[in-house]
Amino acid sequence: MNDRQPPFHITNQMLLLTASISEKLGTISLFSDLSSKPHLQNSSRIQNIQASLLMEGVYLPPGEADRIIGGQPPSYPNQYQKEIISTYDAYRTLTQIDPFSLSALKRLHDQITPAFTGRPSWFRQNEIDVMQGDHFYFRAPPALLVSGLLIELFDWMKINQNDIHPLILSSVFHCEFFQIQPFMKGNGRTARLWQTVMLSHWRPVFSCLPFESCLQKDDAGYYRVLARCHASGSPDAFISFILTQLDRMLGEAAESLRNRDREPLSRYVRKLLSVMEYHVPYTANTLMSRLKLKSRETFRKNYINPAIALGLVSMTLPDRPQSRNQQYIRL
Repeated sequence: MNDRQPPFHITNQMLLLTASISEKLGTISLFSDLSSKPHLQNSSRIQNIQASLLMEGVYLPPGEADRIIGGQPPSYPNQYQKEIISTYDAYRTLTQIDPFSLSALKRLHDQITPAFTGRPSWFRQNEIDVMQGDHFYFRAPPALLVSGLLIELFDWMKINQNDIHPLILSSVFHCEFFQIQPFMKGNGRTARLWQTVMLSHWRPVFSCLPFESCLQKDDAGYYRVLARCHASGSPDAFISFILTQLDRMLGEAAESLRNRDREPLSRYVRKLLSVMEYHVPYTANTLMSRLKLKSRETFRKNYINPAIALGLVSMTLPDRPQSRNQQYIRL
């Protein structure tokens, strides 16, 4: 960040990905105004919260975040109940936050990490190693440099906000903030959420999309590329990584919206949706009972599989579709 010069190089891949992302955003806006669909917003926010905690090694049972947000007691006592609720509340205000305000970032960090925040808005006083599980990635800069590095980063963003594309500017921020590790806890969550703040400031639809859930699908790659950038001193690889993930996420969202628009709902799918509340996990047995079905094969073929294919219902365990613990959530 010396002399406030952009610490990256624009590549052809970045340009192609930026154009592809912009095109997909246009497609999504043609099919649907996601901001007018509260249930889709809520679903993405809950996915993001659970995914971001999982990236920091915090596992929650399927549907746990849904239960807590819905006001139901957690399945077991845990210190993250308050964090889940406060992070969900933060998502509601993302488009109202000034993405170039360091004091606003401090407040957001305090809000989403209430279990860890000792003194509000205080930076770390100790040295810190970046770890995932038992794997060491790199050592963050000395604590005495944190304040100056962050001020420099935010000053650089303010100066360049009209000259650098928001997709690239927000990715540079994400990488640089993560390298600095200004707080003792919650740096990853804050970096990912602040990039969403910056993107939502550019296009409000980003506050309705599962960005952190998308990153969690390749969390090992996420940490590896951050470590590579730390070693090289350049965020180039991370910019390309983030743009690739955003392009994939928007492609999946656009295809899901196309399917909903293109394929009329069958009477079976409509009946299934009529017995499901938004964001409540249901077992197959519960849904079959509500539908008065006895054949599991009929349930799969006519009801649940078509609803999943249309993006109207999701599995709590998508990697284990036949699991006895599988549950289904209406989106």
